[in-house]
Amino acid sequence: MEDKVKKLLTQLEDGVKEVFDSEKYKNYLKTMSNFHNYSFNNTLLICMQNPNASLVAGFNTWKKLKRIVNKGEKGIAILAPCNFKAYIEKDKLDPDTNNPIINANTGEIEKIKVPAMPNRFRTVHVFDINQTKGEPIPNLVEELKGNIKDYKNFIESLKAISIFPVKFENIDGECKGYCDFKDRIIAIKTGMDEKQIVKTAIHEIAHSILHGKENSDIDRKTAEVQAESVAFVVCNYYGIDTKDYSFGYVAGWSENKDIKELKNSLSVIQKTSNSLINQINEKVKELVKSKDVIEVKKDRKSLKDIENQIKDYKQNTAMKQDKQSLTQRICNER
Repeated sequence: MEDKVKKLLTQLEDGVKEVFDSEKYKNYLKTMSNFHNYSFNNTLLICMQNPNASLVAGFNTWKKLKRIVNKGEKGIAILAPCNFKAYIEKDKLDPDTNNPIINANTGEIEKIKVPAMPNRFRTVHVFDINQTKGEPIPNLVEELKGNIKDYKNFIESLKAISIFPVKFENIDGECKGYCDFKDRIIAIKTGMDEKQIVKTAIHEIAHSILHGKENSDIDRKTAEVQAESVAFVVCNYYGIDTKDYSFGYVAGWSENKDIKELKNSLSVIQKTSNSLINQINEKVKELVKSKDVIEVKKDRKSLKDIENQIKDYKQNTAMKQDKQSLTQRICNER
């Protein structure tokens, strides 16, 4: 198993590198240049108000991208620096002595202008892509289509091994699922094909294992790369091809082409993937075995029913024969 997992990780790394060289990635970068890189504080504000936010921008930016904000949507409040600047005059100081500099011609202290409120901010509102509609945004991923052999056993196994309960939910927009550490649940979007459901479930289960409070120092990019890489390895181990989604997803969350988030996490990804595969194997065996026992019991019950039917048939036949014999004797006596 470990050799197969290593080969899958190599396949993932090569596939992600190919995405970086694709025309699709160039179009993606061109579009992403319209979006800001938000500060740590603003990122926290966004997450607090909309934990499922994936791509946010102001009203005018969405309009520029030929998308409009849905009527009635509540904006996400963040802080932005004020556009205007006020200045005050201060004494110009000698950098060596820290004493005011005297103008040789006028004999007066030289002055310089400095911003009066360099850290002044105002509240502005942005909107997540799920709050807008219009032209599609270039994406590096393609939603997985198709069904999976023995899907029922597979998804039951994933639910059984997950440390958080897994439930299905109507989720608006592009979000496929989420892991809620506060309420300790994993939600999967309804209406998707079996391949996408299984891949998303493993992705969120990986989050629940790797990215709790004890690992809060892991940045968002690394967390997403780790979770999707585990999902890719586990799915492909069972013959579920997710490259159309996983390669682009990992590339989209990587800082640049050196994919340091992936390379620095290979041991974590391998260990987590191996653990999940082992747990899934054991749980599938248990489910299959329990269902076989149920089937055997059903078969035994069926056999017993047949035996009872035969017994009833014989009894009914014997009663008919006795009745016919009695009728015949009465006729003869007459």
